[in-house]
Amino acid sequence: CHAGCSNAVIETDTLSLSKDGTATYTIISDFSEDYYDLEELKVMAQEEVTAYGSGVQITEAIVEEGVLNFQYAFDSLSHYAGFMETACYQATVEQAIKAGYKADTHLASAKDGSTILMNDERIQRHQLFVWNEAVTVRCSGNVLYYSGNLKLKGKTDVVPKEGSSGPYYVVYK
Repeated sequence: CHAGCSNAVIETDTLSLSKDGTATYTIISDFSEDYYDLEELKVMAQEEVTAYGSGVQITEAIVEEGVLNFQYAFDSLSHYAGFMETACYQATVEQAIKAGYKADTHLASAKDGSTILMNDERIQRHQLFVWNEAVTVRCSGNVLYYSGNLKLKGKTDVVPKEGSSGPYYVVYK
C-alpha cells in the first residue's frame, strides 16, 4: 500500500484514489475452483497491460483461502479510464461546475444526512470524483458529501447502492 491509502481491508472491487493523482484498482473475487490458475491469470492480465501501453501495472496477484486479490496501479485517472474503458472525472467542485457538471446535483452530508446542492459555496474548493461503474471508491480523504445512489462505508469509502447506476458523485477533503 502506498502513502495516503487507507489501511482498512478491501472486501469488494475498489478504486482507491491517492492525493498525488494516482489510483489503485483492487479486484476481489472467488477463486476457489480447481481449474482456476493464478499464473495463467497473471499472464493474461500482463498481456492486456502491455497492449494498453503505459500508465498501468499489476502490483498484486494473490489467492488466500480461495479469494483472489488482484491489483492494478494507475499513474493517473485518465489511464484508469482508458484501461477500464470507462469515464471518470476528478477536480474541485468549482472546476466541475465550470466543466458542465450540474450545479443542482443533490448531495447528502456524510455527517448528518442533510442535503445540499453541488453549487453550495461551502464545498467549492473540495475534491469531487464522478464515475459510472458499480464499484466502491476509497477517497484519499474523508467523505464530506455523496450522491443519493451511494451509501457511506466508514470515513473514506462510498459504495453504489444495489441496483443503482451512475453517475456517482463523492465530495471529499
